[in-house]
Amino acid sequence: MDCQTTLEQPVAYTWSKQGDSMPTDATTTSEGVLTIPNIRGQDAGTYICTAKNRYAAIDIPTVVVVTGVVPYFSQAPLSYMVMPTLPDAYLTFEVELSFKPENPNGLILYNGQIQHTGDFISLGLNDGRVEFRYELGSGVVLLKSDKPIEMKKWHTVRISRNRKDGVLQINDEMEITGSATGKFLGLDLLEPLYIGGVPDFSQISKQNGFDRGFVGCISLFKVGTVVHELVKDAEAHSVTTCETCATRPCVHNGICQEAALSPFGYKCICPPGFSGQDCEKIGDACYPGVCGEGRCVNKAGGGFDCYCPFGKSGLRCEKEIIIIEPALSDDAYVAYPTPKDALRKMNLEMKIKPRMLNDGLLMYSAQSYDGQGDFTSLAIKNKTIEFRFDTGSGPAILRSPQKLQADKWVNIVAERDLRQGSLIVDDSPPVTGESPGHTRGLNLRLPLYIGGYDKQQVTIAPLADITHGFDGCIGHVSVFLKLYLCLSYFS
Repeated sequence: MDCQTTLEQPVAYTWSKQGDSMPTDATTTSEGVLTIPNIRGQDAGTYICTAKNRYAAIDIPTVVVVTGVVPYFSQAPLSYMVMPTLPDAYLTFEVELSFKPENPNGLILYNGQIQHTGDFISLGLNDGRVEFRYELGSGVVLLKSDKPIEMKKWHTVRISRNRKDGVLQINDEMEITGSATGKFLGLDLLEPLYIGGVPDFSQISKQNGFDRGFVGCISLFKVGTVVHELVKDAEAHSVTTCETCATRPCVHNGICQEAALSPFGYKCICPPGFSGQDCEKIGDACYPGVCGEGRCVNKAGGGFDCYCPFGKSGLRCEKEIIIIEPALSDDAYVAYPTPKDALRKMNLEMKIKPRMLNDGLLMYSAQSYDGQGDFTSLAIKNKTIEFRFDTGSGPAILRSPQKLQADKWVNIVAERDLRQGSLIVDDSPPVTGESPGHTRGLNLRLPLYIGGYDKQQVTIAPLADITHGFDGCIGHVSVFLKLYLCLSYFS
């Protein structure tokens, strides 16, 4: 995308994404050209190019629509997608997906142990009824909906299993439960995970319950806490594109965007003054420039919030302020570049003054935005300081015995060298510990978040065991890395 302007030269150009975050792999040149190398469905939206010089500034909105992100299975003659076998499914698993069927019969999901026989799971439609089967070795368990679902409408189905017990839930209806007989608890899955059908029905368990593939569209596909974009993550065979915007669902001149991560297969980019799934709600909503240099985020119940950059404040980020000791509350945060060279060691020093002693995040960085992989965190837990890091084999958890006091400054030093960790609070003796397993390197790719985190982009690692931001003041943050490079952020 190229931004042009009639402002006198020299002109400075900056790009921002309205109501969301910029793609992580986007690059911007000084000529005002935005490049998104590997575009995804979630990269769609309204982008604002701000062109300014010493005399004036103008915002130029550009709407980007991405197509081809929701798969369609026609079964002419076979359509299916392939992914690696369900991870860590031996004792438990949970899968959630949204689909729009066009035929009342067909296999939606299958994962087996070996060809022809053995353990398996299957999900599909028989005469319009949703059926979930699993086999642990003592007989097939069948969970079935009481009534057929409506064709050519979007539905969300969640299936899960905990040892013998299984659960099937369709949309927001009551859960359907069942349990396996016999002594077996584990589910052995070795074959690939098939979505929408299989290459050869004669090669899978004859007890799977289906003899043909699914016809229709599949959008949201979630395994555990990981959401997959099927077009990017799966290998497709004779799969085409679902035209989810063909019915023109967006009203009030909203722009329809195919959305692989939506339970409806699409989302609407709404014009100023409208919001909602189909832009049907009239009222305050994000529009270009409403938050100045900040980021606008629409709220689920209507209205919007402005996330202001450092040095800006006010309802619309209109006020300039000088910040010496940041005060954070209501999940506010400060984000800094990803700590480099933290693979071997990382030492962090902080000075904080908590206003409240509720559990709150002081520092967080991780390997991925979806909560998977390595992470490091510092938090207030049970009125004490807790330091965690996970290099891939489980977290090290270091807790200071010293109780914090509200409105009192405290100094914190958290150090990590490979699997070894140390935590010092004020003048108390060091608390030491180490992470389990054999992995030693800490891989960090996210920004270094201080006082909270970006809830629009980031899912906190479950093993960090903290979701709320810090309420109080921060006086100093320094990070010492492997080469003893000091990143002193404020003091």
